[in-house]
This record gives sequence, C-alpha cells and structure tokens, in this order.
Amino acid sequence: MARIRFKHPLLYSTELGESTRMEGELKTASSLLVKGFFSGSIQTKAHVGVDRTANIQACLIEAESVLVKGRFSGSIRARSIVEVVSGASVSASIAAPQISIEPEAGFEGELRSGPDVHE
Repeated sequence: MARIRFKHPLLYSTELGESTRMEGELKTASSLLVKGFFSGSIQTKAHVGVDRTANIQACLIEAESVLVKGRFSGSIRARSIVEVVSGASVSASIAAPQISIEPEAGFEGELRSGPDVHE
C-alpha cells in the first residue's frame, strides 16, 4: 500500500501550547496545532494537527484534514484525509475519504473511508 502524505508543508495559524489546558468548543476558520491538553470539540475549515506532546480526550474534530502524532480519543471527521503517524496513540472513530495509519501507530476504533463517507 502506498503511503499517503500531505501534499504541502503545514503552517499553523493558531497553536495551543504544551502548557495549555482547554475544555469546551473551539471554532476557527484557520489551521490549528494542539500541543497541550484539550477536551471538547474542534471545528475548522482548515487543517488540525495533534502534536506528539498533545493529549486530546473525549473530543470531536471536524476539519479539512487531520494529522495525529500524539494522544487522541474521540471522533474525527475530515473532508480530505486523516493521517496517524508512528508513535501516536488513538482510540477513535475516524471518517474521511482517505485514511493513513502507520504500522507503528497505536490505533483502536472504527474506520470509515471512501469518496461518499460523509453522505
């Protein structure tokens, strides 16, 4: 299986730092990188990155694309792609047209993919 990768280097408009602890609903039109703790929901028309230092629990992410390097539990709905890389720990329901999970990533949950996944 060919490895799916994001086409361009990612730049983040907003960053929640390692020392940040946030709970609630976060809506933004721009890209977001989470490095700290987050619980709640994230909605964006852009990209969400879950850094290696992040711990995201009981969360719903709705975004264009999602890259997971850290710890995540909850649900992810992406309009294009979700990538879970080596070292990540994910317990989730993931729905996206394209999903990539590296062999060394920890994953438990449900996957739904394909062009009609959100219909």
